Amino acid sequence: MRKIVETFPRHGSERTHRVLTGPEAFGGWKVNFKRVHRIWKEEHMQVPQKQRKRRRLPGSSANGCVRHRATHRNHV
Repeated sequence: MRKIVETFPRHGSERTHRVLTGPEAFGGWKVNFKRVHRIWKEEHMQVPQKQRKRRRLPGSSANGCVRHRATHRNHV
């Protein structure tokens, strides 16, 4: 499982289970999903968080979109 996680860091326990049981290079194992998930949790494996897009600061450029706060109900 560690090799799979190092190769595919964005895969979770479900996709790792599919790789283990499928006909791929790692595959061919007969293993239950619950066992894979339990080992996943015991080893403290996690899918890394996606990085968020950075928003522009208001007024940073002439073409930048300035975000305003709502001034009254149903304004935004």
